[in-house]
Amino acid sequence: MIMHTNRNNYVILGPPGSGKGTQARKLVFHLNLMYLSTGEICRQLARDDNGIKSIIESGRLLSDIQITTLIRRYIKDNIAQIKNKGIIFDGFPRTLQQAKDLSIILDNLNIKLNIVFVIKLKLKESMNRILGRKICNVCSSIYNYEHSVGRSIHCATCNNVLIERSDDKVNTLKRRFEIYQKQTEVVIEYYNNAPDIVMLFIDGEQNEQQVFQQINKKLNIII
Repeated sequence: MIMHTNRNNYVILGPPGSGKGTQARKLVFHLNLMYLSTGEICRQLARDDNGIKSIIESGRLLSDIQITTLIRRYIKDNIAQIKNKGIIFDGFPRTLQQAKDLSIILDNLNIKLNIVFVIKLKLKESMNRILGRKICNVCSSIYNYEHSVGRSIHCATCNNVLIERSDDKVNTLKRRFEIYQKQTEVVIEYYNNAPDIVMLFIDGEQNEQQVFQQINKKLNIII
């Protein structure tokens, strides 16, 4: 059983629809971690940059250089808090090169990556979940559309109107899933071979609470 310390640092990996963002936020809340989501960063940039918006809506990803530059900047701007609280990376690294770049960045700052979560999910379940979801573009809360019908189309947290993400389309989702399998599976192998990193594999086919219970059990978090 793994015991949490304030200096543990995490990566959470999983295909589209695996709920890694939701689980990452739960860990942030219960462990008081810093949180870095490349998905949120990219979506914010896409509001003012049509080039980035086009890349995201087509299901493609930003280049390794573009993403790593954003990550390096975030870490530099928040280095004191990261060293004090720890951090969880959500959506990064996606490629082997990004994983190697992150190792260099952290090593240079004397920050140690300890634990990598891998949430497993099949394509069919990924599609079912994503095509039925709505999000709040203010606080980033995620809702399943089936649960919203007949109730409220407003966010329960901040009362903002819920929207569909522009990249939640069938062809886009299939492409994103294929990219994940091709690129991120290599990242999993990279971390699996790293001697000082603990790999925690999670069954993502279960519901949100059951998935967190798995994570909770493996981390031995008292909640």
